[in-house]
Amino acid sequence: MFKNAIKNLKNLRAITGTAILSALHTVLHFFTTVLISQTSRITLGFLTFALCGYLYGPILAGIMGIIVDLLDFAIKNDGGAFFVGFTFNNFLNGFLYGLFLYQKKLTPLRIFLAVLTVNVVISLGLTPLWLSVLYGKGYLFYVSQRFVRILITIPIQTIVLNIVLNKADEMVKKINKKLPTN
Repeated sequence: MFKNAIKNLKNLRAITGTAILSALHTVLHFFTTVLISQTSRITLGFLTFALCGYLYGPILAGIMGIIVDLLDFAIKNDGGAFFVGFTFNNFLNGFLYGLFLYQKKLTPLRIFLAVLTVNVVISLGLTPLWLSVLYGKGYLFYVSQRFVRILITIPIQTIVLNIVLNKADEMVKKINKKLPTN
């Protein structure tokens, strides 16, 4: 898996696809982010991370995470300070989706486990840690703020990703039949 993911770093189609997904992520972040509180938001950005991870692997998806974090901060800063911990979160977001989905058979269980892992590691694990470092409140305060939202969003994200990734898989298979091989 990693050998092919590393090859994608030199593949023009993969780099172009990652750039397009990065731009799409920035548009989605700009137009679909709903702030729940100063430290919690809902966005459709998970779609682009999962698509990039599925199509191009954990390395390009992780790099995409870094790029979109910097772009999103530069274009639409919601008043928060730049913090490299959140950039790391975005890297992990793409990287984890890539680990679970790249060159793997798409199943509802695999997609659910990817969504669960990303949400537990990042939304319940790292983000509360970074927020407690930045704002001085206890780690568990931020975990408790996010817990109910994550219980609600995990099944929604799983269903949406099942639909989107399977449609993307169908489209990629059709396109690959028509494209010349390198």
